[in-house]
Amino acid sequence: MTKKLHIGIVLIILMAFCAAPVQSFALPECHYEHNTYTGEDLYEPGSLEASYVDYVQGVWKCDTRMPGRGGLCGRWSNKVRSVFSASSKEINYYGKRFNKKNFLSVCEGCKAGTKLVLGQAKSENGTVSHAIILFKVTSQEVWWADCNWNHDNVIHYRHGTVKDFINFYHYKKSKYSYLHFIVKIKKYRHYSKPKIASADTVTDGTARIVWTRASGAKKYYVYRSSSKKGGFTRIAETETCSYRDDSAEAGKKYYYKVAADKNGKLSWSGTVDAKTRLDRPHTSLMYQKGKKGKLVWSAVPGADRYAVYRKTDGGKWKKVKTTTNTYYSSSKIKRGKPLWFKVKAVGTGGKSTASVYSPWITTMTYAWVP
Repeated sequence: MTKKLHIGIVLIILMAFCAAPVQSFALPECHYEHNTYTGEDLYEPGSLEASYVDYVQGVWKCDTRMPGRGGLCGRWSNKVRSVFSASSKEINYYGKRFNKKNFLSVCEGCKAGTKLVLGQAKSENGTVSHAIILFKVTSQEVWWADCNWNHDNVIHYRHGTVKDFINFYHYKKSKYSYLHFIVKIKKYRHYSKPKIASADTVTDGTARIVWTRASGAKKYYVYRSSSKKGGFTRIAETETCSYRDDSAEAGKKYYYKVAADKNGKLSWSGTVDAKTRLDRPHTSLMYQKGKKGKLVWSAVPGADRYAVYRKTDGGKWKKVKTTTNTYYSSSKIKRGKPLWFKVKAVGTGGKSTASVYSPWITTMTYAWVP
């Protein structure tokens, strides 16, 4: 065989290999970074659908504090649905495969706030299941919200094709292969006046409030005061169901209330407090063979130090380090070891401007986490 012929055959083989189709799927777009929740809205600022999910976060502050029994995703989805829905209907589909045809036959055209429960087996008994909230389902695309998917205790607003949506929950060891049931909204809940909540403890540093839509309201007036007892001044007028106070002074607590304008007649919300603080750090874990692991995070503008907290399985959170670095190394950080970490950014204002904790991260490997 000549040298030219040999080279030609090799090139043909390489071209054939490169042209071979590769099995892959696109990760559905996450409107807020995969491991943080900023409080921005789903379709556009102030959109009703996302504001209602924000409201649930604002009321309970941290998902794990939600009252009720059952899995966290189930309790969260029930709370969201209760804010949306005045009446609903549960329809079981046990044993129905979670594929494009079946999913669309069940969920296409559903109302925002519909609860969907997926399972890893035909029956819900004795198997792992997961609940999500659907906002919009067409023949080609899906918009939805997921609580705690990465065990980071934050909301993930996602958008993708139907194929990517299904593959996302079939990914690797998750394999949510079955539809368990859906809870369809029959009638939306109407509120005579806005129900207000502060979303500052689930956002990146911003003083932000959210509220439910008041029936018949065309616009809303936002009022602010430095005292809960009075002295409120109107600071904004909006047609949306949320407000981000960019003029709030860092570290200072403010009080807010909202008036719904119904053709000149005002309907008032209650009063909540919120404040601006440093942005929360975004954490990740790094491992290097033969060396100790490292917790790393993004630098936060205005922070001069960071407090690192660690927790064992079943234990309590303990501060293990205060550092000016953006990393924490420890021989105890090993892949698969039951440890959890979170980080808080601290500035010159100390506790008054300190960030909320980063979404916690763990060295454990969960089968259903992509």
